Amino acid sequence: RKDADGQWSIFRVVSPRYPTDGQAPVILRALANELRGKDFRGEVIYNPSSTSVRFNAAHMVDPVELDPVVGDVFRAGVKGSTNDAGMGRFKIDPFAGRIVCIYCTVMDGYAPGYSRIHRGSMEEAMEAAAAVAQMSIGVLPLFAADWSKARQTSVADVEWRKMGVGKKAAEKARESVPAALEAMVRAGQIGSGTHRDALVQHMLNAHKAEPGGSVADLLNAVTRAAHESMMDAIQRDLLERQAGALLPVLVEAADRPLSLRVVAGAESHETKKP
Repeated sequence: RKDADGQWSIFRVVSPRYPTDGQAPVILRALANELRGKDFRGEVIYNPSSTSVRFNAAHMVDPVELDPVVGDVFRAGVKGSTNDAGMGRFKIDPFAGRIVCIYCTVMDGYAPGYSRIHRGSMEEAMEAAAAVAQMSIGVLPLFAADWSKARQTSVADVEWRKMGVGKKAAEKARESVPAALEAMVRAGQIGSGTHRDALVQHMLNAHKAEPGGSVADLLNAVTRAAHESMMDAIQRDLLERQAGALLPVLVEAADRPLSLRVVAGAESHETKKP
């Protein structure tokens, strides 16, 4: 929502069941203050049965400055979660999402995320969150450049054996995105720990809604399935993270030069390695 000064800010939505001593409102209020005036739009989703809070804040990147592939205008920002029922870890990651939809790709390979338990200085945590938000904007052109290569790379160009796919499945994967998706799921490269047959069907349905034969179309099917199926938040995060990790790997497996490079986080923060 917009505040009295016309700035977009994160806001929280809670139910009467929210614990009065919960940390999430404190974290969200501090994060909103840290991002105030930086043109981030925020969203918060609260699950009263688990006290799980998920949030994102995105900056709409200038499409002229970014010059992305047609149909792939991105927003960049941070997405994260916290919980007040014994799983109290504050977690925040950079992400990129296509403006035409809500499907997200976590960009851990381009800028490190941040994670810490509910202990220590709130000020330090918010400084780290602001740093992740700022880095997400800075690395988006790098992500977009690799995404452009993914758009230009057919699944037929990928050496699927390098992706841990068996010989027969690799030959089939070169024929189409649906075959490649199924091969990747069977090989455990996508959605490990998720019911395989159901996941394959969700991704095939997602690909039908947005068909194509490129590596980018394959990754879109993964992230679209994560949001359009009845997956829980943990499975959704897993697929978004795997899609982000697969982008440079698949492009490299097709012998395409990468723009990938990691922007280092503040050394004083507990950042995770990409």
